[in-house]
Amino acid sequence: MRYFLLVYDRRRHRITTHLEFPFERRDDALAQRAALVREHREDPDLEIVLLGANTFDDLKKTHSRYFKTVDQLAKQKTRRPLERVEV
Repeated sequence: MRYFLLVYDRRRHRITTHLEFPFERRDDALAQRAALVREHREDPDLEIVLLGANTFDDLKKTHSRYFKTVDQLAKQKTRRPLERVEV
């Protein structure tokens, strides 16, 4: 498992910073995230997240909203709504 620190710009819909940390450096990853949060606390458009995954490709699958464009997300298939059942 690895840790991935992402800074996501909500306005631009893209990742502006991407750092990777091995599992053993979890404390370093947390400290770096805290430093970035302090540095960018005045910018409501930035989302700073620390995520865990085995690979970067796995992260793209489990957290696809950080990697897809708005158009791609809009076209993504959604689940069918639940059917109403009378009892």
